[in-house]
Amino acid sequence: MVMLLGGLVIIGLAVWFLVNSLFNTIQRNSTRGLDSEETVKMQQALVAERLKPIGLVKAGYVPKVPPPRTGKEIVEDVCGECHKEGSMGAPVIGITKDWAKRFANGFDSLLKTAQEGKGDMPPRGDDPSLTDKDLMRAIAFMLKESGLNPPVIDPPKKDGGKMGEKAGGDAAGAAGDQPAPAEAAPAPMPAGSEAAAPEQSTSAVGAAEPAFDPFDLAALPAEKRGEAVFEIACKGCHEFMPPRTGVKEDWQQVAVKGMDQLYRSVLFGTFGMPPKGGHLDISDEDVKASVDYMASLAR
Repeated sequence: MVMLLGGLVIIGLAVWFLVNSLFNTIQRNSTRGLDSEETVKMQQALVAERLKPIGLVKAGYVPKVPPPRTGKEIVEDVCGECHKEGSMGAPVIGITKDWAKRFANGFDSLLKTAQEGKGDMPPRGDDPSLTDKDLMRAIAFMLKESGLNPPVIDPPKKDGGKMGEKAGGDAAGAAGDQPAPAEAAPAPMPAGSEAAAPEQSTSAVGAAEPAFDPFDLAALPAEKRGEAVFEIACKGCHEFMPPRTGVKEDWQQVAVKGMDQLYRSVLFGTFGMPPKGGHLDISDEDVKASVDYMASLAR
């Protein structure tokens, strides 16, 4: 009996010890009190700190915007392939009679031919990135090299300085660092030419010396910036690629989702078009203005 009672006492003490240990362990590991506002904020701060990124990777197509090319550079890169050797009947640079009979119809006629193509020559020399201003520089350079007197494409700035060489300062044929004349006086045709150089048409002069310089956006009023950006970044492609300039049906299709979606497509790029048409230096507001301008042409 004594041994039985002693065993029961020992078993009772063991059970008490185990239960006490269990409750102590539960109390130490209890989450009671951790749902307080202060504790929750502390935990969130710790989680945010641990999940904080150590770096940022931006993936996407970021095109390198090339600087504006001069007339000479455009001819060497695009036009010279045919016009240096006279391939496929192209007028040869340096042969006055080849260019004189074409220049007799006016500078505008040469520009239209370059824009639309003729015979074996594709539109814009098969380089849709060339703007009308680029084509004018290239044509003026080839005319000058052939002994003719083209209109001045890049007139001197108002402060008397010359347009930047990279912006086409030699497009009118000016060599070296000498400033181009403000007005090009007609030069006598060399002997043996088939036609005399024509007088500059009013429309050609107007195209050569526009009322504003699209390459100087900062100096333009707000209502002109959309048109200027269109000339710089959009016109070269949208003359031939949809949505085409002035084609109402093309613009109705892209405007179905609203102008905000159209703005985003232009700002961030879509399909084969790079962000901002490849001109990342142009502000978002000016890009949107160019979209508004193109849309207005199709109404």
